[in-house]
Amino acid sequence: MMKSRLDVIIESRTAERAVKAKRLAAELIRALREMGLDASVIGSLAKGEFRLHSDIDILVKGPVDGVMRGEVDRIVRRALIGSRIGCDIVYLEDLPDDRRAEFDAIVHA
Repeated sequence: MMKSRLDVIIESRTAERAVKAKRLAAELIRALREMGLDASVIGSLAKGEFRLHSDIDILVKGPVDGVMRGEVDRIVRRALIGSRIGCDIVYLEDLPDDRRAEFDAIVHA
């Protein structure tokens, strides 16, 4: 079946956005690790299911105090300026135990 022009445009934009998201995610992970944080990309980007309106999801493990969280927020905001890609930061320590196990399994899968 032949794809419509709209389908081709959407596929192209999705692919471009996924490339940009991967680059940004790598920059964010590198910056967070330089801060001494254990961070991983999770969600649709990690699973290879990134879509046109997906965002970047990052899991931060270990204890992170309020000052460090503020710095994480600043790093994320600076990295994403003008990208039109959002980012969700999930702090493992904030999750209930049953959810922690679920996220830990995702990271180690």
